[in-house]
Amino acid sequence: MISLKGIAYSSGAIEFTRAENPWAFQRMDVGLKSGQEKRIVFKPEVAPIEIAVSSNIAEKDIPWIERTRKLLLTADTVYLQRLEDKLRFRQAVHEVELNQNLITLGSQAEVEEYAAQHWQRLTYLFAFRHGGFRFDISNMVCREKESEQATERVEISARQVADNTDALPKVTFDATGSTANMHIVGWRSSVKEEESGKFALDGGYITLSVGNVKQPLTFCHDYRATLKSHTYIFEGEKMDLRLKRVLKRRRG
Repeated sequence: MISLKGIAYSSGAIEFTRAENPWAFQRMDVGLKSGQEKRIVFKPEVAPIEIAVSSNIAEKDIPWIERTRKLLLTADTVYLQRLEDKLRFRQAVHEVELNQNLITLGSQAEVEEYAAQHWQRLTYLFAFRHGGFRFDISNMVCREKESEQATERVEISARQVADNTDALPKVTFDATGSTANMHIVGWRSSVKEEESGKFALDGGYITLSVGNVKQPLTFCHDYRATLKSHTYIFEGEKMDLRLKRVLKRRRG
């Protein structure tokens, strides 16, 4: 069986070269229309995805690689971008249930694009406080009707934080310093150390950006049509159960 063979780099990028995948490029050379090269749809059920590690690094140096292999192999849809004689991984989507997807973004640029489209008018978020002023976002919600009526904006500049294990990276922000909004600084006093708190601003909305993306970022997106509400889950029991459930179901 043919497969799509890629290489993972310490930067977090995953690329598929023409040399390793001549069959894929032959098909694209014939069938790819103008403008499609930025978002190529690939179905792993047609050809499995295999990811090797760049020759100048060891697998132990990128502990996220095994999880990412499983995610790309079991995804319902993978999106790629063509850059001359190589393809770059952009996004993978697992359909968990109706209106519920597990999404994996493959690079800093992809996270920035997704945030610009979906995380600019958030209604509220929950975050876990630790280390004094550090908060890890567990989930956040955008209610379309409320966000449309909101007028005041709170900007949160978060970053990806990963440890040296295969655990999912966290989305973290600091409630102090030059990047902290005064509303965030005021809110932090209501959240005890090692506890979670809800941040929302009456009549306002939250704009989130995420930097320092050094490995694929995975989260769950739920949409409730009746409420026109979007929920984004980064960590916690719900996220863990959905990830395990999808991977187990696909392997079966």
